Amino acid sequence: MGEHEIQATAVPQGEKTIRDMECDDAAEMFNGNLVLEYSEREESIVRWKLDLSLVPMMLISYLLSFVDKGILSTAAVYGLRTDLRLEGQQYSWSNSIFYFGFLIWQYPNSIFMQRLPIGRWIGSMVFLWGVCVAATAGVTNFATLAVARFFLGVFEASNNPVFTLLVSQYYTTQEHALRACLWWAGGPIAAFIGDGVSNGIGHFNGALSRWQYLYLIFGPITMAWGIFLFLAMPSSPMTAWFLTPRERQIAVVRVSCIFSKTGWCG
Repeated sequence: MGEHEIQATAVPQGEKTIRDMECDDAAEMFNGNLVLEYSEREESIVRWKLDLSLVPMMLISYLLSFVDKGILSTAAVYGLRTDLRLEGQQYSWSNSIFYFGFLIWQYPNSIFMQRLPIGRWIGSMVFLWGVCVAATAGVTNFATLAVARFFLGVFEASNNPVFTLLVSQYYTTQEHALRACLWWAGGPIAAFIGDGVSNGIGHFNGALSRWQYLYLIFGPITMAWGIFLFLAMPSSPMTAWFLTPRERQIAVVRVSCIFSKTGWCG
C-alpha cells in the first residue's frame, strides 16, 4: 500500500488559476485530509473503469467525425456535384473550406474548453456538427454547401484538443500514448463503417437522391451521440459518475502534479 500526498500551491489574492473550480471541488472532496493511501489493485480498478467508460466515448466521437467529414466524397459519386451544379473548382473548395472553419475555431475552442465544463462543451459541439451534417441534405447550391462545410469544420475542431485534455486529466503521462492510440483508432474504423453504409445506400432507391440519405442517416446519429456525451461525459475526475467517492480521490491523486506534472493543482 502506497501513501500519496497532495500539495496545494499558493496564488496571489484575486488571481484565478485555469482550474479553480476543479481545485475547489478536489479540496472539498478530500475534506482537509491531504494524505491518501491506496493499493496498486485499487489504482488498477480505477484505470480499468476509466478505460471502459472514457475511451469508448472518445473513440466513437472520433469515428463519427471521420465519417461525417468524409461523406462528401461519397456524395459526389452519388450525384451531389450534378444536383448542385458545381462547376470548375467548386467541389474542391467545398472540401477545403471545412479546414478554414477548423483552423479559425482552434483558439476560441481552447478558451471555452478551459472555462466551461468540458463534458458539456464537447457534447454540444458534437450535437451541432450533427446538425450541420443533417442540414447538408438540404443544400441546393455551392454557397449553401460551403456554409454547411465551414460550420462542420468549426464544430469538429473541438474533438482533438478536448480529448487530449481529457487524457491528461484522467491518466498519468506513462498512460497517455496508449489511450491516444485507442481513440485515434476510430479513424480506420470509420472508413470501414462509412464504406459499408455507402455501399448499402447505393442499392437503395427513394424519393431523395442517394447522397441526401447519407447525410440524413449520419446527421441524426451524431446528434443523438452529442446528447449522450452532454449527459454522460464527466468534466473532471471529481464528477465521474462511474467511480465511487474513494475511486474519485484515487483518480485525482494518481494524476496530480506531484506524480505526472499534468494534474489539477497547477
